[in-house]
Amino acid sequence: MKRLLYATRDGRLRVHRSLQAAARSGWDVAAADRLIPIPPGATLMHLPGRVAVGRTAAGATVPVEDAVAVAAVLPPGYLRTWLPAYQEQPQAPVLPLFGYAAVASVDGEPHVAALRTDRWSAWDPQAAARQQIALAIAAARRALPDSRLRLHLETCATDYRCLTAQNVFLRAGEGAIPVSPACNAACLGCISEQWGD
Repeated sequence: MKRLLYATRDGRLRVHRSLQAAARSGWDVAAADRLIPIPPGATLMHLPGRVAVGRTAAGATVPVEDAVAVAAVLPPGYLRTWLPAYQEQPQAPVLPLFGYAAVASVDGEPHVAALRTDRWSAWDPQAAARQQIALAIAAARRALPDSRLRLHLETCATDYRCLTAQNVFLRAGEGAIPVSPACNAACLGCISEQWGD
């Protein structure tokens, strides 16, 4: 049985005893299907200002009082197949990233609505090259000692473990530099204008 996975107000994960997991596609809410075990590198997150909703055995969608919606942010190489279903509360904060996938509990283990689509190691957080990030950053410090951009990307690559920033130093896969005047991703430490600025 695919049970509703939610968080309490203090952030503890819980499995609902009777409700099935609900998921969203566009405006349609249905039972989550095609779930896979949550992959390495995925992050479970609670969605502040959003009440978890589940489905009854009769197929009705119901909100769960005091239950915070939970979703997964997938690692690169996965495609989300369902969005999380929730009921947004008034004054709910704008969520960063917008890459959330629906989750459920299957036999007591977290599962996510996703498909594996790519096995490119440049985006694998567990790839062997990631162990060389300190050496790659040291080489960049020697080559670009006064670069503010290098310093900013170093913070992103180390403190925030951003794979895109790490790729710049590793000279692998795709990399990016923060140059947009405005953005909705809300990355920690970003210099772009954010919602509400």
